[in-house]
Amino acid sequence: MRSLPLASLVALAIASTAAPALADDTEAQRLLAQAYERWRDDTPDRCLELAEQALAAPPSTPLVRGQVLLFLGSLHQVKTGRLDDALACYDEVEALLQDDPGEPARRLRVQALTRKANIIYAEKDDHAAAIELYRQAQEVLHLASTADTASQLCYRVGRGAADPAERARWLDMALTLAQEAVDSVEQVRARRDGQQGGRQGGEGARGGARRGAFAAKFRVQLVLVLEALERKEEAAAVWAEVAPDDLDDNAQYQLALLRALRGDLDGAAEALRRSMATRPTASTRNQLRKYVRTEPDFQAALEREGWQDLVKDE
Repeated sequence: MRSLPLASLVALAIASTAAPALADDTEAQRLLAQAYERWRDDTPDRCLELAEQALAAPPSTPLVRGQVLLFLGSLHQVKTGRLDDALACYDEVEALLQDDPGEPARRLRVQALTRKANIIYAEKDDHAAAIELYRQAQEVLHLASTADTASQLCYRVGRGAADPAERARWLDMALTLAQEAVDSVEQVRARRDGQQGGRQGGEGARGGARRGAFAAKFRVQLVLVLEALERKEEAAAVWAEVAPDDLDDNAQYQLALLRALRGDLDGAAEALRRSMATRPTASTRNQLRKYVRTEPDFQAALEREGWQDLVKDE
């Protein structure tokens, strides 16, 4: 779960929920755009400073304030490791926008609910509460990313279940959710292609690449669950649809799980290191290490030479 594609989700959130630049919101939006440009800095200091300045500008509309809060919460969750601050930001987004029926507001709420669920499960090991938040998020607005994230949780619980019936139940849920995420992406692509009438480049190179990366990540999750269920032929067919160039940093945790499931622990470690490299602080890297240590599919590797930097805290 900690491998969730937050950097890409932040980009998508900004692109898909941008509010009209009202006069009083111009400064907040300018600062938020600058903060986003600093997301990949080696340290989060300047990015955090700009995001906090955007919040203090202040935004004049709830939607723009929600955008800033979602970004700030994501920054704390992924970059600073201040999870209580992240939860506070997500709770404010939900309270601020819960009465706004517009799709931009609902998208922000969904992402806030989903990211809150990720923290609750990863840090408190409360999968029931996390599943409830995912359910609420899907009721607000159906998104493929929510189904994918919920599938990751169900897969982890299923792989760790001692009872065969319980394992099968969770893995079946993981499969349903993973297939839902892939199908949703395909439906969106089909609609977009139909609207463009076959024209190329309508969404721009950056948007196309980002959506390709999402689609590839969702397919990796589907392959993972199918292989865990011993449905090898179906898994191979889905895997054949994954373009290697689309597997960006955000897909690396799922790729590590898939390699571990196949018995390739060296390859799993390589993917985990790529995922670890996106964490700029010791606190966030240690959060990922905690997750690796408790991942059912990685248990056979925890004492291996070459894995110690992946499981021992700094």
